[in-house]
Amino acid sequence: MRGLIVAFLLSMVQLVAFPSQVSLLVDVRDDLGRPISNAVVSVKTLNRLAIGYGTRPSHFLWASNRTDETGTTMVCFDCLTADFACHVSSENHYPEKNLKGRYLARENSSLGMDILSPVTNMSFVLRRRIMPVPMYTFGALSKYGMPSKEGVWGFDLKKGDWVRPWGRGETEDFKVEYHLTQTNNNILCFGSVVFEEEGSGGYILPKVKSGMLQSSYAVDTNATFRTRFDFSARVNLSNPHDNERRDVLGEDEYLVIRSRVKVDVRGRVVSANYSKIYGPFKIGDELFFSQSSFNPEVNDPNLEFDVKRNLNRRTHNAVRP
Repeated sequence: MRGLIVAFLLSMVQLVAFPSQVSLLVDVRDDLGRPISNAVVSVKTLNRLAIGYGTRPSHFLWASNRTDETGTTMVCFDCLTADFACHVSSENHYPEKNLKGRYLARENSSLGMDILSPVTNMSFVLRRRIMPVPMYTFGALSKYGMPSKEGVWGFDLKKGDWVRPWGRGETEDFKVEYHLTQTNNNILCFGSVVFEEEGSGGYILPKVKSGMLQSSYAVDTNATFRTRFDFSARVNLSNPHDNERRDVLGEDEYLVIRSRVKVDVRGRVVSANYSKIYGPFKIGDELFFSQSSFNPEVNDPNLEFDVKRNLNRRTHNAVRP
């Protein structure tokens, strides 16, 4: 019993460790390569070690500084564990962060860290906030069960649902051709995302490296719009290591969509709506994508979504521009 009491008391003791003073040199530029002055650079790091407490706000130290006209600044702070996070923000730009900052260090006898190099650097690219517009956006918690094991159904990006009678949707932005079969120990799902309207379609691009706006600012209306995107998945019930799948979009991709198209007698697009879907975009026993944003303004190719003006009142989870 005495041993248990001692162990409990030790588990509540905060460990004594001594921090080192370090410096972080930060360079901040916009997506055109221009330095951003007066950007706020904030650093967060643990300032104490504890067993049994977990981490609390009081266990962290914050330090900050602003960039000069060259887009650079130096942040000096006391660092205990060699690990830190850095967040950068600026008016009229999208914020960015790096949660994996670390100084070159080695462990010492007090469970702290001896920092071997007290100076390190980081660079950030903040995308400009140009002209964000309200859109109908559905976030990562939006999943849609397949209406049946086989069929063709329309999907409405404005309503975020299958077109009636299979859902709340009213206007088709694309169709899903879907087949689900089971043979022996394999479940096979395959089909296509299809654009049937003349002039409609989509194209895939790699996501822009950003924690916020990961698409282009606008649609390339002169791009080649494909009308079919295939998907497939095979599940081996006896050997999960033998599973295979090909998704509509990977984690690092997004899809630009032109839909609700009207054309003239020569087949030229005279009106359309534009949307984007952030990957992954998967179809199996349900349809799932990371995020969709539908611009309701006809003939507006703007893809920069204003997160403060989501026209979809049903989504409360976090969404990206």
